[in-house]
Amino acid sequence: MYSIDWEEQWRLHARNFKGDGFVHLDFPAKNIKLAPGPGFGDLSHPTTRLMLQVMEPRVAGKQIVDIGCGSGVLTLSSIGMGASSAIGIDIELDAVVHAQKNSLLNNLENKISFYHSDNYFVPNHWANCIVMNMITSEQKIAWKHYIDIFRDARELIVSGILVAEKEKYLLEVGQKGWRLSDSLEEGEWCAIHLLALQASQ
Repeated sequence: MYSIDWEEQWRLHARNFKGDGFVHLDFPAKNIKLAPGPGFGDLSHPTTRLMLQVMEPRVAGKQIVDIGCGSGVLTLSSIGMGASSAIGIDIELDAVVHAQKNSLLNNLENKISFYHSDNYFVPNHWANCIVMNMITSEQKIAWKHYIDIFRDARELIVSGILVAEKEKYLLEVGQKGWRLSDSLEEGEWCAIHLLALQASQ
């Protein structure tokens, strides 16, 4: 069976990959390290970078749910940005194991939990802010299966959306009760900050 050398992959493609074998992220509350592994989120893709830029001024003091957490980069970074707590959910077991290792690496196991949600398990965790970096077809599945999480949240920061699809996406989420607050673009991709309509009434 072919085995992927994740350290080599991250060394070649990840941003801020240092000689100690980790990706480094510097935030006001805590510096974060990420070890190479199979979870998506090594900073090489524009959507990850966009998410971090949109998240940084907005997540301090909040309870975060990261849907499709991958390597745990957004979950962990939210704590580095000052979030009070965070959980990450992913349907890929390898990604969850990778994210858990990154949590231990950063001594954040008391503030962060990761869940393997292959059966769309919804942890008993209220969150006022959701972060989600997935392509739109995957997001549609998440909207369907994590109804309670979306119902209770007041903010949503999302990427994996093509700039060309932005207006269509905003129309669809508007019908679900969300309105545009702000957005950011890099190349063909965008990240969007949304507010729940009930939160602004």
